[in-house]
Amino acid sequence: MDCIRILWSVAVGLLLVSWRPTVFAAPPTCDVVQNILAPCVGFLTGQEPSKACCTGVNNLNNSRKNKADRVTEVN
Repeated sequence: MDCIRILWSVAVGLLLVSWRPTVFAAPPTCDVVQNILAPCVGFLTGQEPSKACCTGVNNLNNSRKNKADRVTEVN
């Protein structure tokens, strides 16, 4: 019986140590996205994208883990 109690204690201890609360990051506001994508205005008018534009787009894309994180409903 002591062996089972020890195993349960170890199992519960491992669960408590490995558990991390999930933090949901708020989606970026329109102002933040606008500032990140501001260097891309030239690209929208037919110019080559600048390095700052590409960096901003990559950073914005990488800030969200999956498509559901990148899509936000606008009410």
